[in-house]
Amino acid sequence: MASDIKEFTVVYNPINSSNTFTSGDYVTGQVTFELDKDCKINSLSVKLKGKAEVLWTEFHGQEIKSYHSKLKYFSIKEMIIQKGHGNNIVPRGSKVYPFSFRIPAGNLPPSFTGNHGMIVYALEANLSRSMKKDKKAKAYLTLVHNEDIRSNPVLMTPQCDVSVKKMLFTSGRVTMDVYIERMAFYQGESIKVVAAIQNKSTRDIRPKYCFYMTQSFFVKTKRKLLTQEIQREVGDVIPSSTSPTVIRILTIPPDMKPSILNCEIIRVEYKVKIYLDIKYALDPKIKFPIVILPALKAPEEEHHQPDYPVYGSGGSANSHMAGRTSFTPEEQHHQPAHPVYGLGRSANSHMPGRTSFTPEEQHHQPAYPVYGLGRSANSYMPGRTSFTPEEQHHQPAYPVYGLGRSANSYMPGRTSFLQNPTASGPSAPPSSYGTSGAYPSTNFSGNPRY
Repeated sequence: MASDIKEFTVVYNPINSSNTFTSGDYVTGQVTFELDKDCKINSLSVKLKGKAEVLWTEFHGQEIKSYHSKLKYFSIKEMIIQKGHGNNIVPRGSKVYPFSFRIPAGNLPPSFTGNHGMIVYALEANLSRSMKKDKKAKAYLTLVHNEDIRSNPVLMTPQCDVSVKKMLFTSGRVTMDVYIERMAFYQGESIKVVAAIQNKSTRDIRPKYCFYMTQSFFVKTKRKLLTQEIQREVGDVIPSSTSPTVIRILTIPPDMKPSILNCEIIRVEYKVKIYLDIKYALDPKIKFPIVILPALKAPEEEHHQPDYPVYGSGGSANSHMAGRTSFTPEEQHHQPAHPVYGLGRSANSHMPGRTSFTPEEQHHQPAYPVYGLGRSANSYMPGRTSFTPEEQHHQPAYPVYGLGRSANSYMPGRTSFLQNPTASGPSAPPSSYGTSGAYPSTNFSGNPRY
């Protein structure tokens, strides 16, 4: 039998051209689906979560042993349709349910996929019905670091080292003094390696350069190590009894994976190795750690975060702000019938900013606490454009949505405000919706369920 729910998806709205997020960013989007007929839905939820996971297997004789570890960074769930609130009968047709979250602030590792592990951040929508299999949909987010290396003195510190090697089976010695301008670089940048070499030996020598990556996966005390060479360069021959200063430029590929140094079970590290190739002798070598950060965002993309309250985050939301009096064409034709702000009632009757109601709504405005304020909805109904004489002269000043501001300036649905420059109302919503990015392919063994 064909399903009566079609095209069940969850998508998010990109906030920049690179389609990336950082810790503390807001994530807005929509759960959409189409109903062939009226349908009773037990619950509809969307979840934002982040985790790291490691898995690999090893052969020990005839035995195969698996190593597995998982870290959960956060899991934030929002109920769009509350379970047990009325019959939850949703009429047929296309449905669009907006949501918004805030990624927790903090030192979160960036998104990553490797041979034996991954760090993923995802949205997951779940629709539950009685006696039927749940409908699920996922969308993966790409999380990156957003750090200006100029603000971190450690990352801006120059690196230098000296290696002195006495020759075997012959006289003389070789000295190599190498300098790199700093530790951290952005994707696509070039690393300038300056080496002062003294060849006080009877042999010709040749400098060589290697830029490589190591991926480490940990399960308790067990470690799985992978090494990948990114770039190798060979310099010109340095004759005996000469002391040149040579410069070599190593370019970081723009799609190189950023460094991961803040995850307990996955580490991605980079090093530059400089060594001298000397026949019949141990090669002197120097290694420098390199930190790779994602390429900087364009200036117009910085600080382009919406200002809206996000399900208990205490912020504000342009797309869901109480008091909105205009909507996009898509919103006007797809006002969802679902609980708003955890009220467990239909959005049709409580939609922030609504300026019209059905005849039934006009004659039957319920009296119940709104937004946890403990006051009657009759006096604070979102979208109301008129008040009783008592209300007009006695508008209470109390905190709304956890903002700690007066209700006079943020009253849901009000179309006039006090003569106060701060009471200008919410800003306009984003002009368009985007779609979720496709999660990159991975050969992560085991393919664990998220």
